[in-house]
Amino acid sequence: MTVNWKVNTIEAATDPVGWVVTLHYDAVLTDGETSARNYGTVSMPTQDDTVEMTDLVGMGEEAAKEHCVHWVKEQLGEEQVTEIEAGLAAQVEALKNPTVVSLFAAE
Repeated sequence: MTVNWKVNTIEAATDPVGWVVTLHYDAVLTDGETSARNYGTVSMPTQDDTVEMTDLVGMGEEAAKEHCVHWVKEQLGEEQVTEIEAGLAAQVEALKNPTVVSLFAAE
């Protein structure tokens, strides 16, 4: 099972134009028909360490997507990325093998 990371939305400042402020991401783990999702946001570095939309121009769509995921993981840090992925694996396992189920009484 592999966690699929993707960036859904890029928030960029209007002054200075194109400065990337926030990235909204999804991390999804699917095992057969069972999946778990983690949604989050990361703030990008200050203007002193400007990350610009122009950094993505000319990369091609797939390369730009991969670069955005790299930015997300870089901001989260290796430990938090590992925690998110382990949490998704635990969610999938709990969904596939529940320890509690809901039962409804017949009317």
